[in-house]
This record gives sequence, structure tokens and C-alpha cells, in this order.
Amino acid sequence: MNFNLSQVIDLMNMKKYHESLNLLNKLENEDKENFEILNLKGFIYLKLSKFENSINYLTKALAKKNESFHTLCYRSGAYSEVGNYEKAIIDLKKAQKINPQSYDVYLTLGDAYSNLGENDKSIEYFLKSL
Repeated sequence: MNFNLSQVIDLMNMKKYHESLNLLNKLENEDKENFEILNLKGFIYLKLSKFENSINYLTKALAKKNESFHTLCYRSGAYSEVGNYEKAIIDLKKAQKINPQSYDVYLTLGDAYSNLGENDKSIEYFLKSL
């Protein structure tokens, strides 16, 4: 194999998501259980608005490394995009325990609760994000 994950990340930084995905598919054929490959594929699918694919790969990545802050945040975003705010909140609360200083998590929790019509909780988390 004459490419690696750093080349995939370089392509991602250039927003060449389809090319990144093609390389990841080749890498995945050699190592289907690699956390980084699974996580990157989930992230790319999120960027490509293929939310079910994103959830699938991020769930596989979390099975390998369930304390991954970024993976939990990415999957919560995919869940939110498909309207599953309850699962998004579960992931965000796990992420909050890992990094309680992240204002983005509090802000996103506020959004999720707002989408569920739970305005008191939404305001609580919006205020915490400040």
C-alpha cells in the first residue's frame, strides 16, 4: 500500500472528501477494525451528509474506543441531523463527562433540548455554554 492515514487527512483538509473516502476504503480492506479508519469514515460521511453511514461507522469506532470525545460529538451531530435528539443528548452527556470544559457541548445540548421542546433545559445549557 503506497498511501497512509496522513494522506487521507491531507485530502480531508482540502475538503476532498470523496477522494479521502476512496483511500480509506482501500485501507479498511486491510484493517476493518482500525479505530482511526472507522472514525475518519464516520466523519467524512457526516461531512457528505450521509448521516446513516456516519452513525454506522462512528458506532463501530466507539465500540473500539468508547471514551473518544470527538467521535461522540460527531455521532451526536449525525443523530441530530436525522432528528434523533434523544440519542444525540446521550452522546453529548458522555462527551461532557470526558471534557466538562467544552462550551460547544453545552451549546449543542441546548440546541438538542430546544429541538425536543424542553425549553428550561435548553436555556440551562445555553447559559452554561457562556
